[in-house]
Amino acid sequence: MKNFRLTILFICVFYVLSLIGCMHSSDPADGGACGIVIDSTGKALSGVTVSAGGQSTVSDFYGKWSLDSLKPGLTDFVASKENYQTQTKTYEVQSAIILENITFALPANAEIYDIVISNVTSTKATISFSTKYEATTRIAYGSNAQLEKTINSSSSHKYQHTFELTSLIPATTYVFQCLGTDKYNRKISSEVMSFTTGVASRGEPPTGLKIAKVNGNSAFSLTWDADAQADFAGYNVYRSTSLGGVFEKINVGIVQQASYVDMGVTVGEKYCYRVTRVAGSGDESSVSETVSMVMPGVVNSNVVWNSQGSPYEITGNLTIAQGASLIISKGTEVRVSGRDKWESDGITDVPVAVNVYGTLLVQGTQSEPVAFTSGENIPQNGDWEGIVFKELSDLTASSIKGLKVQFAKNGIKGEYGLPVITESSCMNCSETGISCVEPLKDVNISNCTISACTTGISVINGSCSVNLTDNTIVGCTYGITALNNTLNSIVGNKIKSNLVTAIEVNGTNSASSVFRNIIGWGSSGVGILCNGLDEIRRNTIHANVCIQVKESAKAIVRSNLMLADRDKNGMGLLYSSSQISSANLIVQSNGVWSQTVAGKKYGNSYGDAINVTGDLSFTSVSGPALQGGDPFTASLINSEYSYVPSSGSILKNAGFESNEDIGAEDVPN
Repeated sequence: MKNFRLTILFICVFYVLSLIGCMHSSDPADGGACGIVIDSTGKALSGVTVSAGGQSTVSDFYGKWSLDSLKPGLTDFVASKENYQTQTKTYEVQSAIILENITFALPANAEIYDIVISNVTSTKATISFSTKYEATTRIAYGSNAQLEKTINSSSSHKYQHTFELTSLIPATTYVFQCLGTDKYNRKISSEVMSFTTGVASRGEPPTGLKIAKVNGNSAFSLTWDADAQADFAGYNVYRSTSLGGVFEKINVGIVQQASYVDMGVTVGEKYCYRVTRVAGSGDESSVSETVSMVMPGVVNSNVVWNSQGSPYEITGNLTIAQGASLIISKGTEVRVSGRDKWESDGITDVPVAVNVYGTLLVQGTQSEPVAFTSGENIPQNGDWEGIVFKELSDLTASSIKGLKVQFAKNGIKGEYGLPVITESSCMNCSETGISCVEPLKDVNISNCTISACTTGISVINGSCSVNLTDNTIVGCTYGITALNNTLNSIVGNKIKSNLVTAIEVNGTNSASSVFRNIIGWGSSGVGILCNGLDEIRRNTIHANVCIQVKESAKAIVRSNLMLADRDKNGMGLLYSSSQISSANLIVQSNGVWSQTVAGKKYGNSYGDAINVTGDLSFTSVSGPALQGGDPFTASLINSEYSYVPSSGSILKNAGFESNEDIGAEDVPN
């Protein structure tokens, strides 16, 4: 019995000790963790492997993940996915506790990543993205895989990039690609992506757009018809310096009223404007018609006009100030209003002029001239004033080449001088094509064509040399007038169909010359009228009076071919005096055809023959044998008629000096 009690006691003690031992030897309970994975823009990122403590899982469609059976203690949590940067975070796992809201934000591992398309409307879309390194970027896009359009970033070398695509077509799928060059000069690109614009709710574009200058200010006023459509929010105003250029929005905030004043303009520049309607949704209509105008006034900067900006409409006086310049490139067209529309004093019946106090540089060619013409619906001679070089203009820096002027009062006029003018034309001018009074600098005009003006070229009272070379003057009352200039050099010009006087000269220096000009093709009146110290030499003149020398002149007339039609009582040389002085008039080695009367070949005002030496007498019916045939047959005289002598003509070596032919054209061998 005693042993039984000992046994029971031993069992109880062993049981208690066993319980105590168990309590002190058991392991801590496992913990757990859960959270979410997103990209750098905050969007949920699925398929990310999250690992910790030898366990791993993959984030679901919503970016969520969870892990259990994690041993307590400091534990590294690692999130990784292909093409994304791996991220590691360390947390303390506690026994029997779930760590919540562990968030991983993984940036893409690509050089261009996190591409976001936003704010897509029927006409616009915003594309933003990030680059691994600082980069200069652009977007290539289009409605097909050719990606025919490109928009460039206005900034360089940055990480975040945003582009706004505008003027898109509604309900259209666009494809695009992000491109760029990083700071290491490496080319980078994204995959090709797409988006679709919404259905249009834009309404019709504004109508009745008009432009006007604000009186007293260098500003434009735009007006258009007010909008009466539903879903209306306002207008946007767009401006460009050429029809083919980029139009940029110039209003800040939506314009509510049907008008806008643009103060940010420069005198002499051309501006083109368009207006769009903005719907309540923010969508814009297509653009309105385009209006444009050159801001008239005083140009105080350097302005360039080109063919891309044509036509340039000048509606008021344009003045190029001293120190400023206007440069006009080839192919540019300029239309000038007949009267100034913007005179602040209310006087608008003033012809518009381009006044040059600074520099005018015209860079046209014969095939692509710079053209100035009337802006009137039915152009008339003298519609506008013309181009005027003022007293202080910079004639050295200025030049005119390849300029075509029409319907002006005076095409090109110099008040005290002209720049070099070449390969230009003036037509239908009511007074003169090219003119200058009292030039202080040498005048050089060459290879120009003047037609249908009262006077072709006029240079008067110049204390300088006047050089007029190889010009063609057609259908003018007066061809060339060069009076009271120190030195005239009028060489190689062709004058056709003039009515009164083809060339009138009055040089004050005995070295002045009128040399190798052709006057004919239906000209009447006087061919060459000499008033001063000029030598008239080797010209071909076909006119009613071929050469007239005033009594006051001291002229030398040599080696000229004069075509005087005896059937029309034509005359070779007329000396306008009853007295003949060999000191005032020297006539040597000329030829007159077909007039045979001595006083009509070379005579004074009374019909008396004057003394000449070396007269070439034409005894043959063919006369000097011109390639054009008989010049006195009216049907032959047109612009194609040739005054060139035929080979073997008696004009060969018959001039004043040895080996000098008579007439403007050399006799062919």
